[in-house]
Amino acid sequence: MGISPAAKALSIEDEKLLGKEFIVRITGSFQFLENDTALHYLRELGDYLATAVENKPFDLNFYILQNSDLNAFAAPGGHIFLHTGLILSLETADELAAVLTHEIAHVTARHLSQRIAQQQKLTLATATGLIAGILLGGEAAEALITGSVAASAQAQLHYSRNDERQADQMGFDYMEKIGFHPEAMLGVLDKITRSRWESGSQKAPTYLRTHPGGPERMSNLDVLMTRRSEPVTSAQAEKFRKFFPAFQTTVAAASLPPSTAEKTFRDRLSRAEGSEEKCLAHLGLGMALNSRAKYNEATAHLESALSIDPQMLPALLELGNTYRMAGHPRKAVSIMEQAMKKDGSNRAALYLAGLSYLEMEEYTQAIRYFERLASIEAQKHDVFYQLGIAYGRLNQLARAHYNFGKYFAALFQIQEAVFHFKKAEEFAEGNPLLLERIRREMHTQGL
Repeated sequence: MGISPAAKALSIEDEKLLGKEFIVRITGSFQFLENDTALHYLRELGDYLATAVENKPFDLNFYILQNSDLNAFAAPGGHIFLHTGLILSLETADELAAVLTHEIAHVTARHLSQRIAQQQKLTLATATGLIAGILLGGEAAEALITGSVAASAQAQLHYSRNDERQADQMGFDYMEKIGFHPEAMLGVLDKITRSRWESGSQKAPTYLRTHPGGPERMSNLDVLMTRRSEPVTSAQAEKFRKFFPAFQTTVAAASLPPSTAEKTFRDRLSRAEGSEEKCLAHLGLGMALNSRAKYNEATAHLESALSIDPQMLPALLELGNTYRMAGHPRKAVSIMEQAMKKDGSNRAALYLAGLSYLEMEEYTQAIRYFERLASIEAQKHDVFYQLGIAYGRLNQLARAHYNFGKYFAALFQIQEAVFHFKKAEEFAEGNPLLLERIRREMHTQGL
């Protein structure tokens, strides 16, 4: 794909393609945090914040990268990333919402696509590597910025002052509309501006290199604060505030090396004073012990967390996962059913229940949970792989290959995807409805 300098922005389809390529490009170089409990919270919050947006050019997808840098960014096609370092530096759900609404605003206004469209000589491949290098930063990302064309275009792809001003204004409006406190935007920006992520280094954090103009933005936000309307009350926002400490605890426990996490949360438990501190320490310690295959002790700590706060859904989900990892899938299913009574569309609960039924070789039940999850979860491509396994075990080969095709297409592994879709077509002969579904999916994927 050549990119025209005269274009106002990339087409929606070109940007979607660029987004897919971006995901593939960084998967091999950067470590994603794959904790289902933490991702469920982040994606539910992101989806809720997106309800404030009137016109979304893309479905929004949210990811966590395991990296200590203070960074967050919106990649092409509606993919929004947060680093664990930034998440662990925040103090409230409102600060997390401030980061997300700012990135959602960049997506909605299509700032990045406009910057790319101004570059005459960029190809799709060059643009993908260049954007990844700029947004991610660090030594691994620097290898993605190569060639004279990339070097000359790099400076032009940073957001302009007008981009930042507009994203702040839009993010402010989104937060105000759905019950979060916009003043949290000032707290986040101040935190990032003052931070130095290398000992003694005066180099600006990655977030400020890709989001320039910290002092000017803070002044603009001060002006916006003077125009605030009456705060909106939101039960949903209160729910996210309540569970933010548990979300942050799960991110810490999942991102630290298991032995370090165990020591960290044992220390926290020994110093904990109030019931909430003890509950969170038990949660983190239970997760750390699970990672070290100390399942009995992990179960005891997670049950202790639930004895303090029976409504702590993250502890319930982690307890179910511990039973599954310990080889007790039936107990895991029982726990996941309790979790789904509290939150019927909980993606982590649906996935863990599906895995547990798969391990019990109850494939029809596994399919029921995975199909339900596939209808609401576009990001967890592994769901299609698990569906392929389950349908294959039931000898429903057309559906098995169809789901394997979707899995490989999501990973941008085109040769494998085409192979499985063609196999699905062969086995679907005599089933016109399924055949049409397969061909429609191939068309959607551009195959």
